[in-house]
Amino acid sequence: MTIEDYDLLTGAIDFSDINEAQDEREREIETGSKSFEKDGFEFDIFEDEAIVTGISQPMSDIIIPDFVEYNDIKYKVTCISCRFHGDDYRTLALGANVKYIGRDCFSGCKKLQEVKLNNCLEVIGENAFYRTPIDEVIIPDTIKRLDDNAFFDCRYLTVYLPKRFQAGANISFGETLPLVERVFHHVAINYYDETDNMQITAS
Repeated sequence: MTIEDYDLLTGAIDFSDINEAQDEREREIETGSKSFEKDGFEFDIFEDEAIVTGISQPMSDIIIPDFVEYNDIKYKVTCISCRFHGDDYRTLALGANVKYIGRDCFSGCKKLQEVKLNNCLEVIGENAFYRTPIDEVIIPDTIKRLDDNAFFDCRYLTVYLPKRFQAGANISFGETLPLVERVFHHVAINYYDETDNMQITAS
């Protein structure tokens, strides 16, 4: 899956701006996907990857699997495109293969405090963690894009960013406001480099 496919799957782009090629690709995605439920999650299979599209049972700890099996074939789980709104969710741990967190995924989860990302994450979508009580998160150096308001108004949050962002690395999508204003308003920010040996995932 490419970042462009992610944008179509999760609605990260304005559909009024979709060109003919993108429209055709969206139809390919819709007609080529297979849907099923397993271990409390709903999945779509797209080409050789699995996308989390919903939940099928209550949970407080969201543990996204590395792989999911469908018809005796194992697929990497690479994208989360559903919305986990509500008061039930307290922790989130990404599977090792998740590259994309979709827009609004955890926005307004009022009790979500602990978030463990991974070492291959590329995109965190618009409003993904908007107004959640997360206390700390380490953004991996694999990140390519942080969309608007991804961690906006997370007032208890301390975030650790790769040091390249301190020098103004350009990962903007849409607006061109400074990173702090666009993504991390009301958030404490620290920077790290690879020599700091930051622990991205749970031990």
